[in-house]
Amino acid sequence: MQNFDFNEALKAIQSGKPLTGSDGVLSLLIKNSLNRLYWLR
Repeated sequence: MQNFDFNEALKAIQSGKPLTGSDGVLSLLIKNSLNRLYWLR
């Protein structure tokens, strides 16, 4: 699993990458958060 890097996300947003969608910046954050929450329960 790839960790979410806020600095890389900021660079991606600044370069024009979309926030939403299957390849959006927030997709990795959401996937990572849900996976961690699942394993913490």
